[in-house]
Order: sequence, then structure tokens, then C-alpha cells
Amino acid sequence: MLSTDERGHYEIETVMPGRYGIPPGLPGLERFAGQTRPAHIHFRAMESLHVPLTTQLYFKDDPFIGNDPFASSKPSLAIKLKQDGKHLKGTFDIVLATGT
Repeated sequence: MLSTDERGHYEIETVMPGRYGIPPGLPGLERFAGQTRPAHIHFRAMESLHVPLTTQLYFKDDPFIGNDPFASSKPSLAIKLKQDGKHLKGTFDIVLATGT
């Protein structure tokens, strides 16, 4: 579930994504075949006059981040999750800005 407020703050409620293996034969990723991807969520942020930004959000302490061809090179895309009652919560800021 996605909710936003008038200031552009957002909150997403979802299930924790699972990990999965990189299948053999993916063009450009052949050397990573069989490797397990860390749990992650795909994000796409769009503003009408710009090319959309598509990225992946990872979770710190996932043991598969270190060997992942994508997550290991982008530590800023891994968030810390904190227990909040029955739920895990994390913060990830997306800032869309036009040129200065």
C-alpha cells in the first residue's frame, strides 16, 4: 500500500521481498548465474519533464549484499530496518530536483 501527504512524504507498506537466484543465460550476467540476489524492492520515480529513475532498495545486514553485482557497489541503497511492534520499518529518501 502506498500513501502520500501534501508535502510529498510517502509511506509504503508491503511484505518483505524474498531472495532469488540469478538464472543462467542472462545476457551480461552469465558469470553471476546461480548466485543469490539479496532481498530488494524496485522503485521507479518519475517527474513529467525528466527521464524516470529506476533503482533497487536493499536491506542492511542481508548476507547476500556483499557478493551481489548491483547491491555491493551501491551501499547508499541499503537501509537499516528497525522493529516497530509487529512490523519492520526503514527510511529511504527520494529527492527529485530540477537543475539549479
